Amino acid sequence: MAQFCDISGLGKLRVSGEAANTFLQVMTTGDCDGPCLMLTSEAEVIDVVVVCATGPDEYMLTCDPANLDEVREWLVAHAALKDQRGLIFPGVAIEDATERLASFAIFPHQQADPVQVAAYAGIPCLMVQTALLPGGVGEYHFMPKYKQQMAEVLEADGLKQLSLERYIERRRAAHTWFDQAAEPRYYKVSELPQLRRLLRNKHNFVGGKLV
Repeated sequence: MAQFCDISGLGKLRVSGEAANTFLQVMTTGDCDGPCLMLTSEAEVIDVVVVCATGPDEYMLTCDPANLDEVREWLVAHAALKDQRGLIFPGVAIEDATERLASFAIFPHQQADPVQVAAYAGIPCLMVQTALLPGGVGEYHFMPKYKQQMAEVLEADGLKQLSLERYIERRRAAHTWFDQAAEPRYYKVSELPQLRRLLRNKHNFVGGKLV
């Protein structure tokens, strides 16, 4: 049976602008297409974040709510960096959409037709697809404005609700959830070898020279 989980409590940051892709390539260890790391300049892990394109020059970044303030402040500070020519990342805008958008993760059957799953987007919402869990089953993230309406549609279609606690357990098992960063100290990537798979081969990101 297909399942869904209300993950509205996750931090959600919309990053947009002509330089948004370049900016996120520098600020995260991925390619703007799924789970990746956000590191300090000393290669300490701030959080595992998920970055997905939601439109031309527009991306949605989700993170652990315990780390939302730090993730947002880190991005805002770097978006304002300048050199002798002006802003390094001109036009990049960062909007906190955590309170404005609900968020649901949907896990279809392994053979599910993506078009059938996408039909739920009849409710006005953003829809992104990512693979956060093991096993090759797609995970769809819906971010509607109207949380209750979306939950009713999913339940009416026979989807079984998965608890947020169980969802986080599955993410932890897949090493795509990282709540240790909310503790007083950070963790270096070298201390957490299971996170190295979230690094792209070209280390041209913040902290890349030290990982």
